Formats: sequence, structure tokens, C-alpha cells
Amino acid sequence: MKNIINRAKFTVTVALAACFVFLGSCEEYLDKSPDAGMSEKELFKNFKNFQGFIEGMYTHLNSPWNGNSIGVVSDEAYMLFYDPPIAYFHDGNYWAWNYDKGRNMFGILRSKNPGNLLNPNAAAECRGIWYSSWYCIYLANKGLANLDKMYGTEAEKKVIRGQLLFFRAYCHFNVMQYWGGMPYVDQFYEASKPVVYLPRLKFQECADKIEKDLSEASDLLPLDWDEEEYGSYTQGNNSRRLTKFSALSVLGKCQLYAGSPLMNYESTGEKSFNAEYCKKAAATLKKVIDLAKSTGKKSLQPWSDIDRMFFTHDRTNTDIREALLIPIPANTPTIGFNGVMYCMFSPQGNRNIYGCQFYLNLNYEFSKNFGMANGLPITEQDSGYDEADPWSNRDPRFDKWVCKDNDQITDTKTDNPLDQFAQFYTGGRHRGATNTLVYTGIGTKKFWNRKCNPKDTPGIATSGNLYLLNPPLIRLADAYLMYAEAVSWGYGSPMSTVPGDSDPLTAVDAVNIVRARAGAPEGATTGGMPPLDTRYHNDQSKFFELLIQERAMELLFESQRFCDLRRWLRNSDSRYKAITGINFDRDPVTEKPINMEEFLVKTRVVDDRHNWLPLPADQVALYEGFYQNPGW
Repeated sequence: MKNIINRAKFTVTVALAACFVFLGSCEEYLDKSPDAGMSEKELFKNFKNFQGFIEGMYTHLNSPWNGNSIGVVSDEAYMLFYDPPIAYFHDGNYWAWNYDKGRNMFGILRSKNPGNLLNPNAAAECRGIWYSSWYCIYLANKGLANLDKMYGTEAEKKVIRGQLLFFRAYCHFNVMQYWGGMPYVDQFYEASKPVVYLPRLKFQECADKIEKDLSEASDLLPLDWDEEEYGSYTQGNNSRRLTKFSALSVLGKCQLYAGSPLMNYESTGEKSFNAEYCKKAAATLKKVIDLAKSTGKKSLQPWSDIDRMFFTHDRTNTDIREALLIPIPANTPTIGFNGVMYCMFSPQGNRNIYGCQFYLNLNYEFSKNFGMANGLPITEQDSGYDEADPWSNRDPRFDKWVCKDNDQITDTKTDNPLDQFAQFYTGGRHRGATNTLVYTGIGTKKFWNRKCNPKDTPGIATSGNLYLLNPPLIRLADAYLMYAEAVSWGYGSPMSTVPGDSDPLTAVDAVNIVRARAGAPEGATTGGMPPLDTRYHNDQSKFFELLIQERAMELLFESQRFCDLRRWLRNSDSRYKAITGINFDRDPVTEKPINMEEFLVKTRVVDDRHNWLPLPADQVALYEGFYQNPGW
């Protein structure tokens, strides 16, 4: 790999041994260089040019769904035919992120040939977190090193610096949450300078450096670009740019991760929550919540319109009122992973067209995280859960996001009425093991609605141009749930609050706010699920078990589960290893499932070494201070 890259008058030299290989793998980015052929003097001379340099960095806000990637690699889902990355991860082969079948969010997204990474015409091939993040860190440090060259107002200089600090911190965190503590690269290294070998830091050491960068970034970034003079250059097109909400939410998340058992164990040897980092996280996340409340700039999305937070079937922009950090929309449609009815209109014997064999089945065992409409988990004796009628009276999020037998899956009556309602019973039209959709007997519908099919929306299946999937990377509901976790572990009780808070919020209160949105009336975010039963108010262990289920329900398929299980040291826990399905018949009178029999699809292969992804073998050989993760 090259450590000196020169394209379009844009010379990239990375003398840092811990960084140059990462960047060399992505040299195709430089063919679309941020400077667009400008000299450095021109590139950094004023706000418009400098901001143009930063615009390209926004593509490094990696979406787990970008480029046909899949962010569901733990216990949430099963896919019958599509082997990378789900099958590899389920089989314990975490090395798969780094080689040619790694069609995943970590490494190579769309390439089947690693050589394509060096193809200067294949920029889209290299957008995984590992490669993308190190390159973005390089760009951020380059920008910071040249900030004194910019002529502009004080406000313009502040927002430029705020964005650069954010990207540097965010990209370090994005790597750390999967690979552990890293060298923190906070300088721009010139080719003419001696090589600097930076050792890997512990996670908490990196988190402290991230805190410094993001704290400053939150002071420099605006609440709303359209309200700033520099925002007038792109008035009306600023809603997805970085703000105070972005910096504070990432900071709070990083502090919570630093306080989680895995990261605390990596840093201190203690397999427990670190109260001090949890206290920091609680204070930061409460700032996010208070800022949203006081300014009205962010709020929970109404339940009746929650689909628009994740996707649109007509290619209009997603609704961002709840989004705290927003990725660039994926260019490649991923309906095949998500939408049953997208695939319904292929011939019965050839359902592999439109990517139908790639459909994400829900793990039936995972579906048990969804509680009952009365607010209790199905495991509570008084919950009302009936194993003989398992899909009745469940949490509204179950009805909304879990696709079950006999659910309506198209909006209008189609040429083939048999495809208007799901047939997931054993032997049903949409059930089976060959060129069909649902193998586990239960599906998902979080990222599609009944219009996402080629009959109700002509053209959506042939090109996907009408479908836009762009879930937020962090949203306000997640901030509430992270706050609940942080404040309860930081201060020891579900009824704890941040000391001295002028508007105190307990962990229980925070969870209740998120739950109240589920099933709320038209246009509302309250009036849905009932508040937590008092049995969860004073027992931290019991409350945390419920919070784990709450995150599983609320954040289904939003690429949070994989990190959650690992940071809680539960990835290898036997409770989360089974991937199961359900066989059943449909009662001809009641149309409810009967003769139900759960079966094991597979057991995830996972042990302690799977707490972290392995680092590329060639890169850990660079120098002694850059060591491999345990077990790899």
C-alpha cells in the first residue's frame, strides 16, 4: 500500500504508522478530492471554499444501510440465502468484515474483489467504518492545521472548527465502538516529518480525548444553521448539518459506552458499569433532552407518522424532527432486505428476483423482547401473554414493526389478491426454504409500508428510485433511553436524577416518555403505552433487564443491538445465542395461529473474543504498540 498519494494536485502524505495503511486502502476517494483541483491557498482561503472541503466529510457519517450494507449482525434477524455478513457473524467469523465477501458496514460495502479498493473509479466501494473513519480523521486534522489561512468572520471560523472537531472525535468513536481503544490522532502529519508511532490507548483514555473535542464542538456549532448568517448561503438546505445536538448526543453516547462493562473491563479490568463515566453521560444526555425541550428544535416523532423518520416510498426527504445525527442517504436501494411486498409480484417459483431471497426474517426468540399492551414483559406471570395466541395484545411496536401471518402487505387489491395478505403459516404462499421470503415464520416491516411495491407504486421495484431509506444514526428516543441507563447506573437507582438538575428526570420517567409515544393517538407522542409498573421503580437489576428489552423494541434494526450486547458483556450470553423460528397452521375460522411449534434455526457461535472485531493482520504488524484484540 502507498503512504504517499498524489492526485489532482492534492498530495496526501500520512507519516503516522498507525494511520497510513488505513488511508492507503481508500485512495480512490482522492479522485473526487475535497479540493476539486484547488491549491491549498485557494481551498482554505474563505468560508465558502473551506465549507466545500468539509462537505465531502459528511459522507463519512456511515449509515449501516448504505451501499446494500446490513447493520443487523447479532440476534435480531436471520437471512436464508444472503451469507455476508449475517451468516459469517452468526458463525463467529468476525474476520469476514475485512475480506472480499465483507459486504457490510465495517469494511468493503459493495465490492466482491478487494482489488477494487485500489481502483480510482470505485470510490463507492470503500465506505465502511474502518476505512472511511481513518480517512475522515486525516481530513479533519488537515482542515484544523489550515484553519489559520481562512479569511472570514469569527462566527464562520467557529463553525468550521466545530465541524472539524466533531468529525475527528466522531470517527475515532465510530472505530472504537467496534475495535476498542485506538491511537488518538489529533495532529496533521506532513510527509517531510519523522514517522510518529502512536500506541493504542484504552477506550476510556480515548473517550477523554473525544470529550475534549466534542465539548468544544458543542460550544462552536449552532442550534440551527438557517438562523446564522453563514447559513444564508444554503438557506433551506441546512437541516441535516451538524449542530449542538449532534455533538452533545455523540458525546453522551461515548461517555455511556466508556462507562459500560466491556469498555470498563478493557480499560480497568473491572467487568461492571463505571459510575463516574455514567454520571458524565447522564449530565450530557440531560443537556440534549433539555435543549430539545427548551428550544423546540427537536421532539419525538408522532406515532402516527413515525415511518417518515426512517423511510419514504416516494423519494421525498425523511422527517428529521427526532434525528440528532443524520447520515447521507444510501444510494443503493435496500428494499429487498426489508420489504415483503416489494418481492410479492415475482412468479411463485422465482421469488429470487428483486433480491427477495435477501429478506430479513425476524428471530422468533428475539421477538419475545416485545412486551404486552399492559406494559409488562411476556415473562411476568400477570402479563396476560398466551403462548397459544402469542400475537394478541402486544406492545404497539410489535404490531407496527413485526410482520405476522395475515398482516396486510399491499395497499390496494393487486392483480393477484393472494399477495394482499401475508401467508406465513407452514406451507403458506410466502413461507418456505427455497426462493421464498419468510423462513422463521415471522418477518419485519419497520422500514417499509404497504405502498412499497410495484403495483401500488409503479417503478419502485425496477430501480428503487422512489424508495429512500435513511434512519437517523442517533435520535431523541435513544437519548432518553441512554440517559435512563446512565443515570440509573451512575447514581444507583431507577428513581435517580442528576444532582442539582433544575428539571429533574428519573430513569423511570425517561423510559416512560419513550413508551408513551408507542401507540399514541393521531399526531401525538403521548397517550400510548402505560408507564412502568412500580415493581421496576426501586430494583436496579430488574429495571435494567426491562431497559434491555425496551432498547430491543424501540431500536429494532437501527444497528444498536450489536453494540449493546457487546458493551453489556452479553454477546456470548446463552440467552442471546439462539436463532429460532415458529411453525404453525392457521385456524380456518379465527385465522389465528394453531399447532405452534418453535424450532431452532441455529445457535450463534460467539465467545469472549467476539466482544471486539479483529484488527487487520497486516496493520497490527506495523509496530509493537498497535496490538491485536484478544483472541484474534
